[in-house]
Amino acid sequence: MPPLHAIQASFAGGELSPKVQARVDLQKYASGAKQLRNFIVAPQGSACKRPGLQYIATAKDSTHPVRVITFEAASNKVYRIELGHQYARFYKSGAQINTSGVSAWATSTHYVIGDLVTNGGATYYCLAAHTSGTFAADLAAGDWYAQTGTIYEIPTPWSGSDLWLLRFCQSADVMYIFHPTYAPRTLTYYTDTDWEIDLYPFVNGPWMLENEDTTQTLTLGAVSGTGVSLVSTLAQFVAGHVGSLWQIIHTIIGQSASDVLGAGGDSGTSLQCGGTWNLTTNGSWTGTIVLQMSTDNGVTWHALQSWTSANNANYQTSGQTGQAQCIIRVAAVGGGIGLDGVGAGGLVSWSGSATCNLNADSFDWNGVVQITAVADSTHATVNVLTIAGGTTATSQWSEGAWSTYRGWPSGGTFFQDRLWTWRTPSQPNTYWASKSSSYADYGVSDPVLDSDALNSNLPSQRLNAIQSMAPLRDLIALTTESDYALESSTGVITPTTLQAVPQGNRGAAAVDPVISGLALIIVQPMGTVVRDLRFSIYTNSYSGNNLSLNSNHLLLGYSIVSLAYAQEPDSVIWFVRSDGALLSLTYLPEQEMVCWTRHDTEGLFEFVCTGPSDDGTYNELWFVVNRDGTRFIERMSNPIASDEPEDQFYVDSGLTFDNPIAITAVSTAKAAVVTAPAHGFSNGDVVDIDGSIVGMDVWKDENGNVVPTPGTDDDVTKLTRGTLQANGYVVAAAMTDTFQLNDSLGNPVDSSGMNAYQSGGNCRKQVTSVSGLDHLNGQTVSVLANGFVQTQKVVANGSIALDAGASRVQAGLPYISDLETLNMEMPQQDGTVQGRKVKISEVTLRVEKTTGALIMQGEQTANFKPIRAPQTPLKASLAQPLFTGELPRIQLGGNYDYGARIWIRQSDPLPLTILSIMPNATVGA
Repeated sequence: MPPLHAIQASFAGGELSPKVQARVDLQKYASGAKQLRNFIVAPQGSACKRPGLQYIATAKDSTHPVRVITFEAASNKVYRIELGHQYARFYKSGAQINTSGVSAWATSTHYVIGDLVTNGGATYYCLAAHTSGTFAADLAAGDWYAQTGTIYEIPTPWSGSDLWLLRFCQSADVMYIFHPTYAPRTLTYYTDTDWEIDLYPFVNGPWMLENEDTTQTLTLGAVSGTGVSLVSTLAQFVAGHVGSLWQIIHTIIGQSASDVLGAGGDSGTSLQCGGTWNLTTNGSWTGTIVLQMSTDNGVTWHALQSWTSANNANYQTSGQTGQAQCIIRVAAVGGGIGLDGVGAGGLVSWSGSATCNLNADSFDWNGVVQITAVADSTHATVNVLTIAGGTTATSQWSEGAWSTYRGWPSGGTFFQDRLWTWRTPSQPNTYWASKSSSYADYGVSDPVLDSDALNSNLPSQRLNAIQSMAPLRDLIALTTESDYALESSTGVITPTTLQAVPQGNRGAAAVDPVISGLALIIVQPMGTVVRDLRFSIYTNSYSGNNLSLNSNHLLLGYSIVSLAYAQEPDSVIWFVRSDGALLSLTYLPEQEMVCWTRHDTEGLFEFVCTGPSDDGTYNELWFVVNRDGTRFIERMSNPIASDEPEDQFYVDSGLTFDNPIAITAVSTAKAAVVTAPAHGFSNGDVVDIDGSIVGMDVWKDENGNVVPTPGTDDDVTKLTRGTLQANGYVVAAAMTDTFQLNDSLGNPVDSSGMNAYQSGGNCRKQVTSVSGLDHLNGQTVSVLANGFVQTQKVVANGSIALDAGASRVQAGLPYISDLETLNMEMPQQDGTVQGRKVKISEVTLRVEKTTGALIMQGEQTANFKPIRAPQTPLKASLAQPLFTGELPRIQLGGNYDYGARIWIRQSDPLPLTILSIMPNATVGA
């Protein structure tokens, strides 16, 4: 039988589950793989070796879990935050933020939260506003928090074991942080070294249902010590109520007062008012009557409206205060007295007398108090936040929904200019929304206004705990069993238009979903299914697909502990599995692309986050990786940063050693002299000139004679190209800003025939060892030096010796990338290839920006053969450029075997992108 010429032109099917590896009838079979280990599939279908992980820092405390989150400041600065056991550290531009230039602590100085001082060689962060006395006393009083060295950090309340339950949302430079057993906090950014964590200052609720038992009353008493007493007929107060809000309601019966104003400065009786008032004046008077309002129980007064009479005119009028509860009164003002009762008014002088009849309608007065201490189950001490309507016992009261006793909201998000929160331990299926544009106010007016706060329970036959909420076209609420869309028929949600519409009964796990375009990516409750949720204009509802159906082996038996979406450049969702493995899902629903791959490293992935890079060109991935009990902060390198072989970064927990010195000039002389200000080189140093130099070309004819730069009509085939770009020059005649280039034999390099240097060049000193690898002591690392793979090294005392000198070095933990195809399938006249032995004699690969790798047929790793790209003529000291195109055919020399799979492996710290695989195969019996 003649050989078959097959092709796999895409890997968009991803790594397929063993359950579907026999489904040659599936469309995805043709683009799937048996394994894609440490590969990412691009949206175009190519399989790319995942970039390496750059070591950023070792976590402060590895004995507890650590998280990394992204904070995007309104100034377009991007920060990463390391959250550990009761601390936070901050990163910018890929490095930890450190303190510098901090002033020394001084006595009799007023300090505020966030201030930094030095004392006794240490740096301290101010925890409480105070005027300094002695440092020891202030430190003992809890006013200062000691930093570790110069690393900037702030204290946090969360223990390491609680970090995985933290939820975050952000508005401008304020991040809101939630946890079901901690009071919510805000994290505010001011400068690189000025961050503050404060309690979320929620007011006016939210409230639990109002008491309905008329025998259960609360009585607000007199001031006692530093607070006011609160007495309950119901045994209900516990220690966990400290800090909780309580709403005390008094019904105020309609009030009226008749006062005679006979002189400027006279004021009438104060009335409690819920908004509506009526005023009638009688008598003979000249002057100004003003209706005044106070919202602080008469401490200060403000004019609402005024009436002036110069000829005994009287008035009958009404209006609104604009306040849900206040006190009002009438007052007479004349010359020299302002409308608010103070200051120069310049008004008509007062004479005569006016009888003023002031009325206020009935209403409910809502007082708000906060418990500061609990004496016993019926007695507490409170601070009055909003003045109560009286001191009589009332059965109209509500307990705050949030407290240490009741629990705190589990998460938050922003939607339609409200802060939405959800789920406390005592109210698992309840959600709350703040007032519009007022993210800390949960007040409700009477009558209800569209901008008022709102809260509700999701409709369910069973207690259906809310897992998360996310903003799409509507606000999507995900519970343990169901999905809901919180929507409004008018488009804008208000307390009177909100409705929760069921969208299905799939449910979600307790891990935040991510938004990709118009879709929500959700992990289902058991953790073994990932699905999307999208709005359909045809059904006017939300629905989605099981995204993990064909790759379910990657999820079965595990749970997802963290996920993040990197939109640029490849639209990939990253999942950290409970066993420390990392999964990637290339997701483009408009292209019907759902492609899973898996990743591993010498350690365990624990958390992932993503956010914009500093230059805003792609999404950076940051990880917490547990390597043998030590937790590292690492980020995935940028695969599109450079096409130069010297810059490739394909090691884990690795570092780059590179110290370029800019070249500003190069002489054209018999002895080339380089100008590189403050280069720091010494005679005898070996230096490299990089490939970015412009203007150093020289053209020679076939006899070796230098000729002018050829034009378009010249016979350039007779000319060869020369350049100064090379490695291994020896420094001579070194001065502060200049040095001469010699070759390895000590001869000056002749640049006399070269064009004048223009710009863009760098010089680098070669080294024979590198240090700074202390975090990898005792580990075996891979090394890429000047684009060449060196033998692996064991790190000792943070250092490794190089096989040969180099100026650009990447060193870090090795990892293996494996791509194994599915069993070959091509239609045959007599049936299928399945079940027959097949021999792959040779294979052609089409690749992009690739160098190195191994290939074989079958699964016997001893049969791997090297993949070699065509060699480009270069100076011997320069690494071969990355190759794009069709590689020469590779003779596999394999035997007949069932399946006929191809296995490609890259174990060197080099890039590999496979565009297509084209095997020539012979089918046996």
